[in-house]
Amino acid sequence: MAGSMDQKSIDWTKMQACFSFSWAHVAPEASPLQKILKVAALFATGPEGARKLVESRCERGAQIARDLGFSESTALAIRCLDEHWNGQGQPDRPKGEEIPLLARILGIAQTIEVFYQLGGVRKVHEIVSE
Repeated sequence: MAGSMDQKSIDWTKMQACFSFSWAHVAPEASPLQKILKVAALFATGPEGARKLVESRCERGAQIARDLGFSESTALAIRCLDEHWNGQGQPDRPKGEEIPLLARILGIAQTIEVFYQLGGVRKVHEIVSE
């Protein structure tokens, strides 16, 4: 859960936040040199590499849902879990009501759960009200 909480509470538009998250989560058992090389390789791919990584993860989740017999609307909701209302999410960047309703519901549920763990009801209200 800690990785998920960290991931949901990061401002991905800030390079320092991206680097700090990557340093904390990429190859945690590796030597410092191995870790530096892995983080450098990750950043060398740039934003397009990150988008492709997220797209791959999202599509894999959607395919698992399909394989388990869930509806296409459920698979699409899973694929769109990392999309943001402002259009700055991943992997396809729809915005607002272009994001499937079920994905929006799941996204707010994830956000509530993460920020409840970080600061209780007060923190949830603060984040959801923004």
